[in-house]
Amino acid sequence: MSEGDVSILLNAIGDISLRNQIEGSRASSDRKNPFRYVLSVLSDADIVFGNLETVLSERGNLAEKAITLSTPPEHAQWLRKAGFTILNVGNNHILDRGLPGLEDTLKVLDDLGISYVGVHRRDGSGVCRVLECKGLRVGFLGYCEGGGDFYQGYELPPINEDRMLRDIDLARQKADVLVISLHWGTENTYYPSPYQIRMAHRLVDAGATLILGHHPHVLQAIEIYNRGLIAYSLGDFQFPCGSPRPGTCLSDWTGILRVELGADGVKEWKLIPVQIGYDNCPRLVEAHVASRINSMVHQITARVTKGYSSLEWFVEIAPEYLRGNGNSYLLRVRRYGLRHLLQCCRWLVSPFVLRCYLGLLCRAFGLRIG
Repeated sequence: MSEGDVSILLNAIGDISLRNQIEGSRASSDRKNPFRYVLSVLSDADIVFGNLETVLSERGNLAEKAITLSTPPEHAQWLRKAGFTILNVGNNHILDRGLPGLEDTLKVLDDLGISYVGVHRRDGSGVCRVLECKGLRVGFLGYCEGGGDFYQGYELPPINEDRMLRDIDLARQKADVLVISLHWGTENTYYPSPYQIRMAHRLVDAGATLILGHHPHVLQAIEIYNRGLIAYSLGDFQFPCGSPRPGTCLSDWTGILRVELGADGVKEWKLIPVQIGYDNCPRLVEAHVASRINSMVHQITARVTKGYSSLEWFVEIAPEYLRGNGNSYLLRVRRYGLRHLLQCCRWLVSPFVLRCYLGLLCRAFGLRIG
């Protein structure tokens, strides 16, 4: 078989919490593998990728945040049993227990033999991870909004165009195809910003084969652009969906993005629809639900492909962004006091929030994406 005939399968999913208890209940099923209902499909690939949205540690002081996510290290065994080969760890929760939590997380993954991107050491090792399968070299890079500074010898690579383009140029010398993990976007909103769309296109033009986004907690567009495939957000996967009953919120709609990769890039792809249950566990869905999930993604993708203005986007995301972040600040002010009140005051008059106010005003006159 020639090199051009080689192809591998990659399964990619969104956010993972490694907690599967019923929220608010004393009873817990934490001892059961939370991926048990999708194991056969999820693990059926040469490479399995996900976003680890938790710290694998119980050491260190919790960060002063509205929500912190940490998981007993022994739960990481489920990642290996589910077939994960590489994870993104560069996200807004990797420092929820400070340096001890970060180091514990990386050590646990190293011990399990699971690769990771999104965090690397000061010496630059680990910026690009290359997994070789069937002779095909698949490179991974990971970036995070709000990243950038070195933290006790570690860096969360930031979403910065110049930086990413340099990394892509270097990574292309090591890999046949290149996968970019991006922790970005606005939580609980279904449309990426025009800036994100432009950025994703530039990364593909520079040599990225596949872009895997996460952070918004909901599925967004899956767009074919030139020779690349862009999943702007893969949503939650094994994560509290925010609703006590499955099917009552769209954040419990998710999927497994199954991509066939060859030396020339993406050959085929499909989304395998999945729904998160009341116990935070993902399950395959019946045909009528699968059709609704795929239809939703198709409609969002069609609108992204058509394009929309920055103002239209702010009209769309303003209510959820202001509500979610406003509630977060209220919790932090109650818990931690004056310093967080001052942060809230600065946030209320920040340029992004001022644009959201304008979006609310325009929304009142009926302007929407659609």
